[in-house]
Amino acid sequence: MLVLVTCGLLCISVQVSFAQLSFVNIGYARDGNYCNAVEVSSNFAYVGYNTGLRIYDVSNPTNLTKVGFADDAGFVLGVTVSGVYAYVANGNFDIYNVSSRTNPIRIADVGLGGASASDVAISGGYAYLITGRDGFRIFNVSNPTNPISLGHFDNHSIITDNHTPTSGGVAVSGHYAYVANGNDGLRVFDVSNPTNPVSIFQRFDGGNALSIIVSNNYAFLANNNDGIRVYDISNPSNVVNIGQAGGAYATKLFISSGYLYAANDVGGLHVYDISNVTNVLDVGNFRTQDYGGGIAEDVAVSGMYPCVANWNDGLRIFQIIPSLRINAANGQLAVVSWPAISVDFLLQENSDLNTTNWVTVTNLPSLIGNRYQVTLALKPNNQFYRLNLTH
Repeated sequence: MLVLVTCGLLCISVQVSFAQLSFVNIGYARDGNYCNAVEVSSNFAYVGYNTGLRIYDVSNPTNLTKVGFADDAGFVLGVTVSGVYAYVANGNFDIYNVSSRTNPIRIADVGLGGASASDVAISGGYAYLITGRDGFRIFNVSNPTNPISLGHFDNHSIITDNHTPTSGGVAVSGHYAYVANGNDGLRVFDVSNPTNPVSIFQRFDGGNALSIIVSNNYAFLANNNDGIRVYDISNPSNVVNIGQAGGAYATKLFISSGYLYAANDVGGLHVYDISNVTNVLDVGNFRTQDYGGGIAEDVAVSGMYPCVANWNDGLRIFQIIPSLRINAANGQLAVVSWPAISVDFLLQENSDLNTTNWVTVTNLPSLIGNRYQVTLALKPNNQFYRLNLTH
């Protein structure tokens, strides 16, 4: 007989479990009234508050350390880190040199003439900004101290149901920019000439397009109350909706190790298995409102640790605990599997829960889809299994 023991940092329960992921709150910081944006790079979290930019060392997620801050960043709505620079959408467009994380220095502050930048993507020496009802702007940032405005697509020229859309987010892949364009839906721009972005495709599937992320030939759209939409973008001029998943009010997205993480506003944190893009599965979710009444505005992932910008609650870091699953192969074999969120787990066995004699299973796991699995011979007596962190 095989019995599964779910373990993370500590063994937390003994159960036969069919859920895929659970979450444990392990880290917390609050350095402003409203935490709205988060980016993780090289064990540091760049966090946007209404009071500026904060930088935390998250190498030990159970003990967050604030290492730097920039109060002159204003109300940060979006932040992207590339190299030694942090690009900040805060109504305006700011760039910080973060080579010294203890002393981030603003090196550019670009006013947008009444537009309100809410998201920024960096690709190939260019910054792509979403600026609310003003639309889509492109800057040359090859010299970060002197961003040069190049191209603009004015959202005021778009009329949908008698009102103009409010752009939400942008992702860039190759010569194309994919824009979550509010109540206009998904819009694709050819940006091969950055001085003249050309709209080549538009699609509206309900909801309110707030952010977008691209992976390979697929785009994942956070469509607010409509949930998450999946699009095949192999032909950018003819994008096809191939999947959808519910999930409260999808706001911001992040992809790691084949899983899609969604900050779902009052719906909290959701994690989706996207190994089959036509059948996206919600494999775990967590009510972030249970902590300080916060609502999940943004998410970034470091290893197995989702970092959530939890609005009025601050920054929360959770550890993901994958649950083991058992399937009988035949009368003599069984397959034990778990979500492949990280390589930092070892499968261990024990014949007696009253002892600490856990032994690492020597069978090497195989990666099948988005799951690791190990085939084991059935034993005549009880046998207990757990996942154990390697660090």
